[in-house]
Amino acid sequence: MTNAISEEKIRNIVKNEIESALGEFLIRIKLELLPYVSREEQEEIENLYGKDLAKNDEEDIAVSRKLRL
Repeated sequence: MTNAISEEKIRNIVKNEIESALGEFLIRIKLELLPYVSREEQEEIENLYGKDLAKNDEEDIAVSRKLRL
């Protein structure tokens, strides 16, 4: 008797792996397109616009994520 995996299961596995790989690839592309901001420049931005950056904590949400590159 052989272990037969249905075509549907194989399609789902392949689909999930492709979605995962494309998602990671798109995140890398987005990161590459972001301009570099030095620590000093970021501090200057926060000093100039800090009060306007987070007017409403519930609406102004920032998300960060660590990536394995």
